[in-house]
Amino acid sequence: LWVAAHRPKGLLAITPSKNVGDPYRDVGYPGGIANIGFPAQWWNGFPRIWRTAADLAVKNGGDTECAKTVADNIEKIKRPELDLIKWLDNPYADGLYLERSAMLQSGKINIPTLGTQSWQDEQIGPRSGYYEDTIAPDRMWLVSSNGDHHTNITSDHIDQTLKHFLARFVKGEDNGFDKEPRVRLLQEMQTTDAKAPNGGAKLMPTGEARFDRLPVQVKPLRLWMQPGQALGDSAPTSGTASSSYRYPALSPQVNNPAAEGWPAVPASEKDGQLVFTTAALPQDLSFYGEGSADLWLSATAANTDIQVTVSEVRPDGQEMFVQRGWLRASKRALDTARSTTLRPWGAFTRDKDVPMVSGKPELLRVEIQKFAHVFRAGSSIRVTVDSPSQTGYWIFGNDKTPSTNTLWHDAAHASSIVLGYIPYEHAKTLPSCDKTMRQPCRKNDAPVPAGIGPRAPA
Repeated sequence: LWVAAHRPKGLLAITPSKNVGDPYRDVGYPGGIANIGFPAQWWNGFPRIWRTAADLAVKNGGDTECAKTVADNIEKIKRPELDLIKWLDNPYADGLYLERSAMLQSGKINIPTLGTQSWQDEQIGPRSGYYEDTIAPDRMWLVSSNGDHHTNITSDHIDQTLKHFLARFVKGEDNGFDKEPRVRLLQEMQTTDAKAPNGGAKLMPTGEARFDRLPVQVKPLRLWMQPGQALGDSAPTSGTASSSYRYPALSPQVNNPAAEGWPAVPASEKDGQLVFTTAALPQDLSFYGEGSADLWLSATAANTDIQVTVSEVRPDGQEMFVQRGWLRASKRALDTARSTTLRPWGAFTRDKDVPMVSGKPELLRVEIQKFAHVFRAGSSIRVTVDSPSQTGYWIFGNDKTPSTNTLWHDAAHASSIVLGYIPYEHAKTLPSCDKTMRQPCRKNDAPVPAGIGPRAPA
């Protein structure tokens, strides 16, 4: 992205895959909360990798120059402007974050671009600074799916698309790629018995949806949190005005590669979450892209950190993970020029970091990371609000100040979530809990409301 934005002579096409376009919002501070897991793990691994390379160079060919280069590089990355960990000490989206945000330069790209993204990418997440929206629509293609950081290797579908693209725009073959759909959505990527080049299981989608324009045009579907922890398609008008939970509480990690899965909430921590669930859906509802949990929330502390999890409660009694989002309450101010109904864009600047006032409800718009998922008829949509917990390699340095957090759902403070609905062809059967990549299941232990759930927007 950086190179192509400079438009160098001779660069014919690029395939940006699993990118960080906005280092602050994408990975460093999701929702304004420090990610103390993956960035340090990734950055601190380089000296070890380099030293190993230097040792192999000496062992296999007597190359001592490599060791000198490694020693030089290890010293260089201690410079303040290069040391990732030092500039991640800044909790606000300014300074080096702006200088290092490729999404602010990607609009200059004028060559064919094919990007790939994975919704549950355990390393960099799926956000990518939304760089794909900045590139001219006639230059941009996108392949996305559920799954991890390595789908380019483990999916033949993605691998073949990349080869087809490069054959057209680098080798110059007249293979018709120009007429390919702008967006390919590989659905419910599942593991198979075959092995990929990296030793992982090969992935196979249950279906594919294709869209002819980018950004994909979706319809906002809004669901409101109701008294009694229901989730419905109309705003609340009566009943209990609010629901409270204890913060911080232990909430389950999900998709940690060292301990795959999604455990149940311990009984002792049930008072540390709020769960809102729709009645069973009368029809399939398919979603694509980002969303927004628009929560009216008060706290007894001056600050608190929010995690919102979207999941599918299935007729087979299983709850399947879909996606998450996060927000530090004091950093709730938005960049209004960039924010939309479906995409809250946090300002995250020092001057807009405002503490909560005890007991006063404030509107917190929590950005739900991009995803695509089909909630089948007979299933329910669930939204869980609790304390941030490990997600993939992401570990959150959340505020540990105890608080009673109250989510409001009365007529004057109607909390809701809005997701991007778009119909597309898909497999009719429920995806496998055991094989669907990075979307683990757990046994549902919360009631599903009676009645008929929401329908697709008109």
